[in-house]
Amino acid sequence: MTYPSLAAFFEQMQELGYRDGETVRLEARFAECGLEDLPTLAADLVQCGADVIAVVGAVTYWAARKVAPDLLIVFAIVLDPVSAGMTDKAEKPGGRTTGCTNFDPCEIGEQIRILNKVVQPPPSDAWH
Repeated sequence: MTYPSLAAFFEQMQELGYRDGETVRLEARFAECGLEDLPTLAADLVQCGADVIAVVGAVTYWAARKVAPDLLIVFAIVLDPVSAGMTDKAEKPGGRTTGCTNFDPCEIGEQIRILNKVVQPPPSDAWH
């Protein structure tokens, strides 16, 4: 099974100077049978001696955090880590949690403004 995002992650790590098997050990786990497997997969990484766990999504974050309360967890693709209870500040998560999100609360106002433009009928004199 091929995971393009995992391949891209490994490539980027290599470009940054991290060599799997030399300077770091990169281990991947996937919940192919369902989300109920997440705690077991995270526990397996802890057993392997992981220093950092990288996760995709809030559900995966919480599964890892439960079994690894003291490890650094790096998250990606979490819509709103503050609302998810993962961190107090999205800009600078801090503590044992860090990551990135593309959620921007200011964007919502702009999206609604654009939607209004699309949904609103044009003024009656616009057709003349």
